[in-house]
Amino acid sequence: MSLSSRLAAGVAAHRTLTALAALSVVILCTLGTWQLQRLDWKRGLIAAVEARVERDPVPFTEVLERWRAGEDVEYTPVRLAGRFRHASEAHVFGTLDGKAGYYIFTPLETVVGACSNLRPEEPARRASRRTAASAEPEAVLRDAAVPVAPQDEDRCVYVNRGFVPLENKDPETRADGLIAGSVAIDGLFRGPQAPSGVAAWVAPVDNPQANEWYSRDPARFALASGLAAAPAMVDSSGREAPGVLPKGGTTKIEFRNNHLQYAFTWFGLAATLVGVWGAFVLRGAPQSHPAA
Repeated sequence: MSLSSRLAAGVAAHRTLTALAALSVVILCTLGTWQLQRLDWKRGLIAAVEARVERDPVPFTEVLERWRAGEDVEYTPVRLAGRFRHASEAHVFGTLDGKAGYYIFTPLETVVGACSNLRPEEPARRASRRTAASAEPEAVLRDAAVPVAPQDEDRCVYVNRGFVPLENKDPETRADGLIAGSVAIDGLFRGPQAPSGVAAWVAPVDNPQANEWYSRDPARFALASGLAAAPAMVDSSGREAPGVLPKGGTTKIEFRNNHLQYAFTWFGLAATLVGVWGAFVLRGAPQSHPAA
């Protein structure tokens, strides 16, 4: 290859690399700008929730209807009253202050008998299904569904009463907290919660037969217990039973907000690429010279 051909090829390669570098910088800066926009959105979300939790509590059913209509009502203070059905409590594995244990979700009947809306033959049918499909808890839960009117199931509400250590999973070890009679609850409205994204692939599987859960879904709790309950729940403040287990008022309102860090990462990569490209240019771009 002649000298002029080699120089032409070098100039072409230089232009290609420059174009690729410029395109990469544009993409990286776009990603950085997008993260800054996400940062503004997340700050707005955090501010809205912080203001929301300071409001006076409103009836649970009112907030439930707004939730069904698609409104963001997570962490709205709510109130309700009724009687706990302790025999149907669900145990969700979790930690508190570094200690492993369970969060106790107990159905609350706001109307007497409201948590017994399944057909009379349903418990027996569920038992036979559970035996036949013990290796497939998902199939058991799906098959157990019995339609009920929303206004009926809304009268049975799962309440996250709080945390107990592993050794207190058995209700008999915390009899003082098994409130009998009518009780008034105030707390925060919560929708169903389950692992998503990558976490869903590595999360343990719920075990309804052993009453050990990793998702927080009142519909699933209800089906496993043969009940019909509202599709949302309440995180109790714990004021209905202070000083006993479960330990209430454990809701942590936390939002991951790493968008500024991500923005710096993208802008930093763009700056690094510009620096590398500048060093490449300073080394001397191929130039054509007249033949001697």
